[in-house]
Amino acid sequence: MQYETVKSQYVWQGEVRSAEEVRLSIKSCLSLFPLLEDVVKRLHPYECPEIVAYPVQGTAAYLAWMEEVLTQCGFFARE
Repeated sequence: MQYETVKSQYVWQGEVRSAEEVRLSIKSCLSLFPLLEDVVKRLHPYECPEIVAYPVQGTAAYLAWMEEVLTQCGFFARE
């Protein structure tokens, strides 16, 4: 997980707005997206927080490590 403060400009309810926000990046697997989405929606103060997923490519070693960590934490079950 990584987070950083960013300055955002966006249109909300027909108005251009500016805000200091925190960008949160969580490395996980696609099967966990619904769980992560639910958690962020419950905890985030915005009515419509930006929650997106990107396809990931990586080295076999890194992806195997990530799967191992998620499995050890009980979030991911090997099929």
